[in-house]
Amino acid sequence: MNSEPQQPEPSRSRGISVVSTLDRNEAQPGDRRRVPKFGNGKNAGVELDPQPSDSSEDPLNWPQWKKELAFGSLLLGTAVIGALKTMLVTVTSALVVELGTSYMGTTALTGLPLIVGAFAGLHSVALSHMTGKRLLYLISSVMLLLSAVWTMHIFGSYSQFMISRVLQGFAWGTFESLVLLSVKDMYFVHERSSRITIYNITNIIFTWGSPMVGGFVSQRVDGFRNQIMIINIIQAFSVVLLIFGTPETSYKRASDRSNVGGHFRSGTVTTVSAGTSSGFKSYLSSLHPMSPKGTSKFELSRALYPLRALSAPSTILTFFLTAPLVATAFGTAHLLSMLFAPTPVMALPTQLGLMFTGPLVGGLIFYTIVSVTSHMLSRRGSRSSSFRNLGAAIPGILLGFAGILAFGLYVEGTLRPDASMANSIFDLYTQGQDFNKKIASFAFGLTVSGAVVLNYAGAMHIKATAASVKEADALEGGHRALQDLLTGIFIIGVPLWVQGGGDNMFPGLKDTSIALAVVQIVIASTVAAALWVKGEDIRRLDGRVLGTQGGEEGIVMQRWKTKDSFMEG
Repeated sequence: MNSEPQQPEPSRSRGISVVSTLDRNEAQPGDRRRVPKFGNGKNAGVELDPQPSDSSEDPLNWPQWKKELAFGSLLLGTAVIGALKTMLVTVTSALVVELGTSYMGTTALTGLPLIVGAFAGLHSVALSHMTGKRLLYLISSVMLLLSAVWTMHIFGSYSQFMISRVLQGFAWGTFESLVLLSVKDMYFVHERSSRITIYNITNIIFTWGSPMVGGFVSQRVDGFRNQIMIINIIQAFSVVLLIFGTPETSYKRASDRSNVGGHFRSGTVTTVSAGTSSGFKSYLSSLHPMSPKGTSKFELSRALYPLRALSAPSTILTFFLTAPLVATAFGTAHLLSMLFAPTPVMALPTQLGLMFTGPLVGGLIFYTIVSVTSHMLSRRGSRSSSFRNLGAAIPGILLGFAGILAFGLYVEGTLRPDASMANSIFDLYTQGQDFNKKIASFAFGLTVSGAVVLNYAGAMHIKATAASVKEADALEGGHRALQDLLTGIFIIGVPLWVQGGGDNMFPGLKDTSIALAVVQIVIASTVAAALWVKGEDIRRLDGRVLGTQGGEEGIVMQRWKTKDSFMEG
């Protein structure tokens, strides 16, 4: 008889999502080997990865409605965070006047929270192993709501405004670093792609699209506080959904005794029902802030694992591949008000918001193109995963280079004072008369589109080359933290570099754009080439730095000895 697991007969039980089979000839009395479990329905014959336990408390075995409710609540929190990151881009010049500070001081209201959020994210990942994710979600979401409400009621105090924004940064860094980990807790590998795509699209829409709404409502009575009020209303719903719709997603599957020997009787077909519920009380009991199944004792090696990932070669190289362009895109976004709110353009918040049409549309279009193309190539099995992912980086690099140069040269060329245009008494020239906001938005959109594509390529490269899921999660977390750190610095620094200490900022814009474009394309192309040529060597170094062995999921701290160095985990 064929020893391959056969497709099981369809079960009549309702809500069945997991099926396990064992060939009669393979099973022996007392045999306690782990038997693979398979999906059914449209996923019949698909071996489930990771393998779920037999417990209904296992997030992999939750009913579909429970998974989607939890995922939806996390998406809503993600949307709020995206809106908060670009909340001030259309009103920065107005805040300079209201808070009595410099333009750089106003951009620091977003830059510094991003820097704080980068460190908070690393801390929350380590802490989640001891407390679970649900408690951190609840604390961070409530902190985000309260600090945003405080921001709405601050008038004229820069210090209070900064403190409230830093608290928001700490909260959003804690929250967003755990979302994709929860997605992997709840969904099997073959189910994750669509959810991660939805997550990324949500990020693009609310990060680059919310300024369009924010600029419009900021021209009404109470100004930018209307934005915060709308965000607070959405966040209040998010908190309610997190409380009642998001149980703990962490689960210690290895310690679940029901997973040992539940499928080892000879000639049996065992099913795990994920559609039944033990009632409303049982559901409420799963909403405890800290679930014993999702927490573990403190382990120094596990706590240090996210920090070790910061120094892994893949983390550092992927950071240099993606971060300069992503940081430049955010820096440019926080430059718009300084460039276009004063004369000669005198753009209102609504007009500044409409300039995000290019980034929003371009980001969505190019993300769709690169993700669909990558998916099609992976299904055909053409070339290696490294080829697909690093190949996707090429259009991102070129789009970013073209966008940075086009934006800087176009704005400088159309807005700089030019006396030669008015050298005749018959000439009537007005500074900025040739400037077109749609063209500037298109150029800005190229920059953001390149950043979206490049960030996608970097994330997919880490996922494809990591030795295990845990290693990939750690590398992605380290990459995100370093990228947020540089992004916060660029948000503060780009306006400063453009101003250059002079009254006329347009020559500074031209010089800064050329410098950033050249640095971006040189660094990104060099790193992409290094990852392509030395990919296997880099992967082995990742294992040494992280202290992992082979492709196993566990975290095993090792000694690293070379001729010139000694590292002990």
